[in-house]
Amino acid sequence: MGKHIMYILPVLALLSAGGGIPAAAAGPKSAGAGFAFTGISINWQQNASRSTFHNISLEMDLYQVLSGESRTPGVRFSYVKDFIFASSEHENFTLNWYAGPGFTAGYVMDRGSEGYGLMAGLCADIGAEFNFDIPVCISIGLTPSFAAHVAREEGNTAMDMYTNGLLHIISPKLGIRYRF
Repeated sequence: MGKHIMYILPVLALLSAGGGIPAAAAGPKSAGAGFAFTGISINWQQNASRSTFHNISLEMDLYQVLSGESRTPGVRFSYVKDFIFASSEHENFTLNWYAGPGFTAGYVMDRGSEGYGLMAGLCADIGAEFNFDIPVCISIGLTPSFAAHVAREEGNTAMDMYTNGLLHIISPKLGIRYRF
């Protein structure tokens, strides 16, 4: 992974400094992890208002790692502004249905690609979140992305659609977070 880190760090630094990620917003926040067949992520959520929240994820992309074809995971970053479009309160929890647009970027391997390359594009969230009376949140959702993938293939630079991003629509992500 050592030779790949020189590509990852500039991308993450650029995205963090880009201003597209809100600084400290008001309201409750939560931190935790997400688990899917496509990867494992660390997540940060910050409420922007009663019906919107910022969702920031840094994910270890496990494409071809789980099958044994590669030993090095890719890295993806995403920011989504989610909108709660339905909510219901129950005896021990509140159920929120949410969806929202965002962007994603990273250094990943794609289906049909010979190696790792830069990926950037748009993504979206849709899902349900259970906020329990104890400070624990559990969510289930989908995060598809529509992005470009640029990689070196046979000595040439090739740009293609990031196919794995579209496949994320059939790979649900389970999130577990602690609410502050």
